[in-house]
Amino acid sequence: MYLNIQNVTKEFDKFEAVKNFSLEVKEGELISLLGPSGCGKTTMLRMIGGFLNPSKGFIYLENKDITKTPPEKRPVSTVFQNYALFPHLNVLENVLYGLKNKKILSKKAMLEKAIKMLDIVGMTEYKSRSVSELSGGQQQRVALARSLVLGPKVLLMDEPLSNLDAKLRVKMREEIKKIQRELKITMIFVTHDQEEAISISDKIVVMNEGKVIQIGAPKEIYEKPENIFVANFIGRANTLIIKGEKIIVRPENVQLSFQEKSYKGEIIEKNYLGFFTTYGIKSFFDEKEHIIYSDLLGSENEFEIKDEVFFDFKSIHYL
Repeated sequence: MYLNIQNVTKEFDKFEAVKNFSLEVKEGELISLLGPSGCGKTTMLRMIGGFLNPSKGFIYLENKDITKTPPEKRPVSTVFQNYALFPHLNVLENVLYGLKNKKILSKKAMLEKAIKMLDIVGMTEYKSRSVSELSGGQQQRVALARSLVLGPKVLLMDEPLSNLDAKLRVKMREEIKKIQRELKITMIFVTHDQEEAISISDKIVVMNEGKVIQIGAPKEIYEKPENIFVANFIGRANTLIIKGEKIIVRPENVQLSFQEKSYKGEIIEKNYLGFFTTYGIKSFFDEKEHIIYSDLLGSENEFEIKDEVFFDFKSIHYL
């Protein structure tokens, strides 16, 4: 396995920030560490980068133990949340900075490599501009170029899009995925944003309270969550007990109708959200009142509050 993390634990005094974390990453994969604030994902990323040493466990890269290798000596590069650019240097000088420190290439070769990376991230025309004159998205591109120019075997990204507005975040995550595929680089991407993780990842590691809760492809994580925490953290879920069995039904799988179906309820909520509308239906299961949520596309929006409706489940996941 290309990157192999085995039973890693990180303790701060008596607090375990990461607990027995294990993960196998193939070369060229983009893996997201996803979870709420304080779940240990950034701590794990910092251990992969060498900025923290594990209390227990091992980290291998291409079968080489890098557990205690200092960050400057391991072939890993990090794009930080705040980008960590040097304000006194221009765009090109920021990208060249790491190469100059390594002192392994000629001045001409370094310049050619830096220009190539700026071209890949679409920032060549800004090469002479001060980074303080750039937008958040442009700074993020420069930070990405500065990390990529070092030719890392693993690129780490710590919440790199959190400082951008919603529209730019979508654009940048598409750009990051495109660059990652083009360069075939192995990437570990930390985020608390479920939509971001689903859209960008080959595989998602869901974390909570320092532990790995579930690992899988985005489709698997969404459609087959292993527990209620994952079901509720990745999207929205109706959790019910029917005939003694606990089930999860995604809102898009709740089909509403005025025609008689398996279950009956009353519309008590209606929220228009653009391309779909969310309905809240009051109903009873196992003699308990529940609110079931259903997402319907625009053309299907024909229900109003206080309507009596019937519904079925198009797809069910059993826990």
